[in-house]
Amino acid sequence: MSIKMRLLLFSSIVFININLYSLDKIYWPEVDRPPYFIMNGQYKGKGTVDLLISYLHERMPEYTHINQEINVPRFLKEAELGNPWCHPWMLKTPDRENFLYFSDPITIRFPLQLIINKENISIFGYSDSISLENGNRQFILTEA
Repeated sequence: MSIKMRLLLFSSIVFININLYSLDKIYWPEVDRPPYFIMNGQYKGKGTVDLLISYLHERMPEYTHINQEINVPRFLKEAELGNPWCHPWMLKTPDRENFLYFSDPITIRFPLQLIINKENISIFGYSDSISLENGNRQFILTEA
């Protein structure tokens, strides 16, 4: 392949990548995390964060909004590369502050909890804590 052809091919690839993430577009995550994001069934798009994203779409008509299914590691990689992603439900960590801008909080994210009747506590082999699945998350049992 000639030098001219290689240069043309390289320029085309760079041009395509620049246009893929143009500044007038905002990419929004689609994640299956009910009740926050709902991707299937009767309530598809009706999760609390889904509705927030729809609300933001309506209030920013000057942008082209693109919803795309993406997992958190891929989102973080895209954001670290400087691509125009907006995630209204990302947890703030010191690591992420190195490449993400965090607004003031706009939603409340309650911790996920396991709630069972006291009569059924023996099913879980009651102790001071219950390890769920991978062993590195401890959930403390408390009386409400």
